[in-house]
Amino acid sequence: MRGELDVPEGPRRILNEVLPVVLEFIPAEQIALGGGTALAARWQHRESLDVDLFVDPVTFNQNIYLRAAECEDRLAQLGSGRFATLGEHGCHISHRAGRVEIVGSFPLTRDSRSQDFVAGAGIPLETNVEILAKKLHRRILGHGQILPRDLYDFAVARKFEPESMQTAWAAQRVADPDALVAVLSSFAPGWMDRQQETVQRARYPELEADAVNGMLEDVLGRFSNLMPYRRG
Repeated sequence: MRGELDVPEGPRRILNEVLPVVLEFIPAEQIALGGGTALAARWQHRESLDVDLFVDPVTFNQNIYLRAAECEDRLAQLGSGRFATLGEHGCHISHRAGRVEIVGSFPLTRDSRSQDFVAGAGIPLETNVEILAKKLHRRILGHGQILPRDLYDFAVARKFEPESMQTAWAAQRVADPDALVAVLSSFAPGWMDRQQETVQRARYPELEADAVNGMLEDVLGRFSNLMPYRRG
């Protein structure tokens, strides 16, 4: 069933200004909104300040990367931001209200696009399973980047959509869960609050406070052959 969802105020302002330029180069039906902004639109569990747009790699390469000069000119003409980084597989557009990331990537799950659309924008949202899988397998396990907002998102998923979290774990093989356990075990109490990018306006502060331990217990519970790490 299709539904139109409002995104948080910050991302909505960014989309209103940047999306018209992006749509000059990529058709709306080939774009999907993902990341924390899409989760926040559904769960209303925290604030989100950035916009993550996903397209297939060929579309990104042909429509954005190879036409970067045209795209940058249009951004400048409309005062919609500028390229902060640009590569063959993605780019960051810097905007006064936040950041837009356009990523060329293949989906990790079978049903990556939902029937939900961004209100007033006409672009679909990724499914929660796809979003969680990308955060887990590409950001954390793939690049070793652990962010408080991701751990909090996982905590909310385990509480309210455990089946989505289960499917996200199964999206790809986890080669070295020991490494993740070791890193999580090294985080001292209060780690979430000491990071540069903290969780904004958490609707479930109890889940935020236990997000590190919750993730650690989740990993330990899924891989029975792990060493019994415990934080000191």
